[in-house]
Amino acid sequence: MDSIYLTLVVLCAAIALFLLIFSALQTPSNEQKILLILSFCLSVLTLGSAVAAGTHLPDAAKVGMIFSHYGGVHISFCFLLFLCMFSRMKLPKGLSVSLVLINILFSSLIATNNWRGNMFHNIQFEFDGHAKKS
Repeated sequence: MDSIYLTLVVLCAAIALFLLIFSALQTPSNEQKILLILSFCLSVLTLGSAVAAGTHLPDAAKVGMIFSHYGGVHISFCFLLFLCMFSRMKLPKGLSVSLVLINILFSSLIATNNWRGNMFHNIQFEFDGHAKKS
C-alpha cells in the first residue's frame, strides 16, 4: 500500500513539474502567472509528501512534512486569485492584503517551528509496525 501511494505521489509530482516547466517556457498572461505559481506550490507540496512517505528516517519525514506545508500554504490563495481573474471579479484590496499577510504569518510559523514547536508536538512515525519518536 505504501509503495502504491509513493508511486502516485511521485507521478503527481512529475506531472506538476512538467506543467511548471512547460508553462515557464511561454510568455504568460496574468492568469498563467498565477497558475505557474500554483503549479510550483503543488510541486513543492507533492515532493514534500513523497519525501515524508518514502523515507524510513524520522528526521527526514519531518523535513518532508514541513516542506509540504510550505507548498500548501499558498495554494488556496492562488486558486482564489485565479478564480477572481478568470471570472473577471475584482478582489477588494484590503482582503487580498490581509490574505497575503495571513500566508506570510503561516510561512513564518512553519519556518520557526524548530525553535517554538508550534506545529508538531510529540511526533511519532511508524515504520514497519515499530513507532519511532522524533
